[in-house]
Amino acid sequence: SAVNIVNGHHFQTAAAVNDDDDSAARWTPAQLVPDGWHSIVAVPGRKGDLLDSLILHDSTADADHDVPRARRVHVAAADAFVPDLVAAADVVAGKCGYSTCAEVVAHRVPFVYVPRPLFAEEQGLLERMMRPFGMAVEMPHSDFYNGLWSDYILAAHALAADGPRASLDCDGGDVAAVAVENIARTGRIIDA
Repeated sequence: SAVNIVNGHHFQTAAAVNDDDDSAARWTPAQLVPDGWHSIVAVPGRKGDLLDSLILHDSTADADHDVPRARRVHVAAADAFVPDLVAAADVVAGKCGYSTCAEVVAHRVPFVYVPRPLFAEEQGLLERMMRPFGMAVEMPHSDFYNGLWSDYILAAHALAADGPRASLDCDGGDVAAVAVENIARTGRIIDA
């Protein structure tokens, strides 16, 4: 079975939008997660419980597996260490934020994102990191809010077959260590 991680405050917003509208459709695991997949939703605190309440858990078994559908979508503990979840995932879905983008690139994990037009930094993250990486799929707001995520997860997973288009340097820790060492030794940053 493959695993995807749903990460980010954007998903809290979906929970809040649907929770405020009693007529809103609930999501089924089949909409959210492709058959044979499991999803871990990493949404901090009480909002994870709210999101979980929107998922219609079904006790019938998956057609290809003996895993009940109710067990295919889980909300991670509030104190879950998201970088570890990302490293273990086959696909991550979330918003284009600095940490999420850096983690998926560092761990070479395909990414499904929902655009945030009011986040000014998103364009830079997309143009300078995610598009060169070549393993990101955009999910329109309408499909996100309607819980139609499965096709996007599968599309992102298909990108992993060829791997990233570009290798991005993930040596920030080494660069920072050299800078700190130079400052301690000389009182200023020295370019290597």
